[in-house]
Amino acid sequence: MKRFVLSIMIAAVAFLAEAQWSVAPKIGVNWSKVNFPEAYGGNPSSLTGFNIGAAATYQINKWFDLQGEVLYTMRGLDWDDLYITDNAGNVAEKGVKIRQHYVDIPVLLKFFPCTGFNLQAGPQLGIPLKYDGGLAVANGDKVPVDFGLVFGLGYESEIGVFVDARYTLGLTSTIKDTPGWQNRTIGITVGYRFNL
Repeated sequence: MKRFVLSIMIAAVAFLAEAQWSVAPKIGVNWSKVNFPEAYGGNPSSLTGFNIGAAATYQINKWFDLQGEVLYTMRGLDWDDLYITDNAGNVAEKGVKIRQHYVDIPVLLKFFPCTGFNLQAGPQLGIPLKYDGGLAVANGDKVPVDFGLVFGLGYESEIGVFVDARYTLGLTSTIKDTPGWQNRTIGITVGYRFNL
């Protein structure tokens, strides 16, 4: 039995040694807004933020990679045409920016139809860290996680430099028991991959 267990362990170590693992720091810019509830009216515009973090990738074969990431991301919205009035009907505040800070954990399957280029898709879990905003609802009950789907495309050079362009479709409201308020984000990141 001991020899069997030892043989399994040796085989596992040999498999991991042969596996194509890599890690990559990455940084980028994103433009985000929310799926805004119709009851509020108006037309908020996107808010520019940034993201920074790292990815770990396992190369399954020449066609597919499995990639997990941990990213600090800023999302939100910019509502220039919102007018907040006081009890007398006077304009007390014009324009609101709501900025959300997250730790995002996407897990992506990457498909390489040709050398360098890849298509990406997978789920993402967002853990809210901070929620800044002038709107009262921004200080309401936040959900503990923000679940979404990520779709993207990328290019990886032979020297390890890569560029990703992604769209993240939020599936859960960022405010409890409130329709709408799902995040929508477009992002571009660059990074450098180190093979292990």
